[in-house]
Amino acid sequence: MLNAYETRVDDLIAFDATLSARNNIDQARIRGLEAVIGTKLGARGINTSPTLLDPENRSSGVNDGNVLPRRASGANTTHKVTAAR
Repeated sequence: MLNAYETRVDDLIAFDATLSARNNIDQARIRGLEAVIGTKLGARGINTSPTLLDPENRSSGVNDGNVLPRRASGANTTHKVTAAR
């Protein structure tokens, strides 16, 4: 299974760790691509979920194009091994 998405947000409230305070981001865009791949290996099942994420500040000014604070960006992978059914 493959999922692609894009979310646009106006007035996103984000936590800025450098200031230890909440910060308003005028415009943000979050794009992602997720895949779920699974198979059975004997009596076990294994699933992996690779994710590509591009969270971007789209506000005008010096932060335009920066990665959104406290959002993972790039590639991430999750694995899960279960008993087969």
